[in-house]
Amino acid sequence: MPEYAILQSIAVPILIIDTDHTILFANQAFLELCTGAGQMDIIGSKCFQISHNCPFPCQDTCDDTIPCVHARVFSTGEPICVVHEHILPNGNKLILQITASPLKDNHGKITRIIQVLQDITEREKLTAELARQTNELENILNNAPVSISYLDRDMRVQRINPAMERLTNISIARARGRHCYDLWGQYANDETRTGRERICDPCQIRNVLRDGRKCCFERQIESGRIIRITTVPVRDNKQQIIGAMEIGQDVTELRQAEESLRQEVDINSRLAKLAQSLIQSHSLEKIARMVLRSAQELTCSPIGFVGYIDQDSGHLVCPTFSGDVWKKCRIPGRSAVFDKFSGLWGWVLKKGEPIITNNPAEDPRSTGIPYGHLPITRFLAAPSRIDNTVTGLIAVANSNRDYTEKNLHVLERMASLFALALQRRRDEDKIRASEARFSNLFNNLGDAAFVVGENGRFLDVNDEAVRRLGYSRKELLSMGPAALQRPDGTDLARVCWRRTMEFGSSTCEIVQVSRSGELFPSEVKATRIELNGRPAMLALVRDISERKKSEEQLRRAKEDWERTFDAIDDIITIQDTDMRIIRANRATGLALGTDLHALAGRYCYELFTSEGEVCADCPIHIIVKSRKPHTRVLKHEKLQRTYQVSLHPVLDDQDNIVQFVHIAKDITDQQKAQDHLLQSEKMATIAGLAAGVAHEINTPLSAILQSIQVIQQGLSPGQKSNREKAARHGIDLDKVQDYFKSQEIDFFLNGIQASASNAAKIITNLLEFSRPQKGEISMVHLNELMDSALELARADYDLKKKYDILNVTIRREYDPDLPPVPCVAMEIEQVLLNIIKNAVQALGGQTRENPRIILRTARTGSAVRVEVEDNGPGMDEKIRGHVFDPFFTTKEVGAGTGLGLYVAYTIICEKHQGKISVESEPGKGARFIIELPLQPFSK
Repeated sequence: MPEYAILQSIAVPILIIDTDHTILFANQAFLELCTGAGQMDIIGSKCFQISHNCPFPCQDTCDDTIPCVHARVFSTGEPICVVHEHILPNGNKLILQITASPLKDNHGKITRIIQVLQDITEREKLTAELARQTNELENILNNAPVSISYLDRDMRVQRINPAMERLTNISIARARGRHCYDLWGQYANDETRTGRERICDPCQIRNVLRDGRKCCFERQIESGRIIRITTVPVRDNKQQIIGAMEIGQDVTELRQAEESLRQEVDINSRLAKLAQSLIQSHSLEKIARMVLRSAQELTCSPIGFVGYIDQDSGHLVCPTFSGDVWKKCRIPGRSAVFDKFSGLWGWVLKKGEPIITNNPAEDPRSTGIPYGHLPITRFLAAPSRIDNTVTGLIAVANSNRDYTEKNLHVLERMASLFALALQRRRDEDKIRASEARFSNLFNNLGDAAFVVGENGRFLDVNDEAVRRLGYSRKELLSMGPAALQRPDGTDLARVCWRRTMEFGSSTCEIVQVSRSGELFPSEVKATRIELNGRPAMLALVRDISERKKSEEQLRRAKEDWERTFDAIDDIITIQDTDMRIIRANRATGLALGTDLHALAGRYCYELFTSEGEVCADCPIHIIVKSRKPHTRVLKHEKLQRTYQVSLHPVLDDQDNIVQFVHIAKDITDQQKAQDHLLQSEKMATIAGLAAGVAHEINTPLSAILQSIQVIQQGLSPGQKSNREKAARHGIDLDKVQDYFKSQEIDFFLNGIQASASNAAKIITNLLEFSRPQKGEISMVHLNELMDSALELARADYDLKKKYDILNVTIRREYDPDLPPVPCVAMEIEQVLLNIIKNAVQALGGQTRENPRIILRTARTGSAVRVEVEDNGPGMDEKIRGHVFDPFFTTKEVGAGTGLGLYVAYTIICEKHQGKISVESEPGKGARFIIELPLQPFSK
């Protein structure tokens, strides 16, 4: 049918039927998929005959009241989609997804149905296969002996197997959708962390999700079990990582066995190394220290001691204690030599048996601990024996876990090694006793050497000591270190002995006195030694007289340098390579109002700029490259001062910069003077230019005035010659005058003459103002000078353009009897012009009605008083206090230099010995007052 022609080319199977199931159209795709017949073979056939090879309409199992899908569409008017199994003529089965939609006529009545078919046979097979594989995977996961969890890319748990639930004691319902690090991560129970702060550090899963590489690691979980975790990426069919799978295996027993074996190997290795070290010749103190260190390490004990029985006295001598035990011990009269054996360690020495107790306070063998003794929570000790004779013991205590029989066995093995080392040392001491005492210590010594015994007397001295002190050897051996010290000094010999015995060595400075009374500043380096098994002190005494002299010279040189450094008025700082101040002179502290100690460690840019970081144009960047000094000008924002800053590098022998010297010279006044000079030169240039312009204007202005006069004289009826000439031409001059008046021509002629005369007067004042003068003092009438300055102000182009001086009312209150004043007229006129201009500008910046300036003169005793008063906005106290400062201005940038009133102050006060002041309040205008002396003065 033509109306279905477009459906013929569509590759999707399409069928159109009417209300009684008759096929009206089937496209080629439908014929190929379902029948294999031609189109004309099925047109007019029933759909259930073609689709199901059935003589009756198919039954709809979804709704028993309506027998088929087509009937449901005709009944409801809504599209329906169903899955249907279709048997081909050859007997093959297809699974089709059928979508049936109604077609309506122009009246909205359903007359046909269009049926679109999609072959989903392969999809259904894949779905079935996926379900089968899913069931197999479920069985594998649920029955796997290892724990398994599946995470998405955001590390959220999607699935865990029963083994994982048992391991973590977390159900799948609780785990699903939560982040793994919130459930069993390293910081899962850390309530101080939230969100992604709980991610493990490092996070292996995140690496797997990012890199796609398998990783293995071990972690001890909260229960104490050790789990070996293998993490692999999970990819989709496009090999994109969509998640990760964690497989955990409990390796606790394996690791425990490995750790036990490692400990045994480590113990044997340590004991072997200790035995090898003890074979060598060492002092008893070092032997004890090596044994104690190994005992502490192998038993995890923070404190302990090692002691040996002295063969002569039978006392226990403890040459070494662990850590700072000796410092923390507060037993009165404490000693490292014990003549009585008490407590648990005493029991070991008396019984010759080892002891292990993890509750010493309740142990019947304990007699308690004395006052000031460190608390003991666990105790382990073993005696050392030689031929069944107790020669000492090793004792450790306060492990953070109970001692075991294994620990005791290790300590007994170490005690045997200590006994052998002790015996070897004693045998070596007997051999050394036959040799000359400490002869090797005295050979070729340039310093005086002394051996001091426990009784505080010299046991031996060398030749240098005899030579330096002037005593014989015999005399010195009858003396002690205290006899060679100044009697008014501290007993440094006793202090040195105590420190040497406690720490093994010490260094101090003393002043020795010779037989002749000569003083020798000396440096003593003392070392603890043993002579015949008894402690002694070997002291090497070096004469440091020359060194002391050098130090004194250096100290004086340092003081001289510091005085010179602080005497310089410029700001000087010494800085490190990070621009931190190391040293600053006194001028720096005064300039910044800061204590010098407070400057140390601060950055230079914190002090010299308002910025919190290194300046963009910092000269350090230049110096680092050039290795040469660099200078720049910098304005200090806080101090409002200008500095010439020089930076000089300090180089070491390898030409590396180690420091910078920063010098800041205050050039504020110098720069102001330069700016003042530039402004003066600028004013002189402007004055010359004004003079030239005035001369140029004078010529045409004179012509205008002369022409006006000629016109007025030629038209005047009062002159006889004018009437005669007018009569010859038939002109009545009176009528001409009447005509001029009626047309106001005479008004304009008079205006031209007045304007030209006024301009001539301005030019005369401008020439007078700009004419180079010698600055000579003359007697000047200030009333006239005020008028001249006012005329110059009115002629000022800038005032006309911006401030409209013509709208300002000028009121003169002159003293008619004002005497002349000795002054330089040009300078006073400049002052008055500046003040009048400032007043006009102040009035131009407001909306006040009737702007007014009052010019007032009067005599006050021996001086003349000049006032310029306006009714402008006025000024507050802060501005009023700075109006005469150089470069101070309240005008916008570019509108003023800030020099006008400063120059006025200089002219009045310094050059004319007068006074200038200002009275003003906000909103009440301003009054500038000038007082000039009537008496002549020397300029």
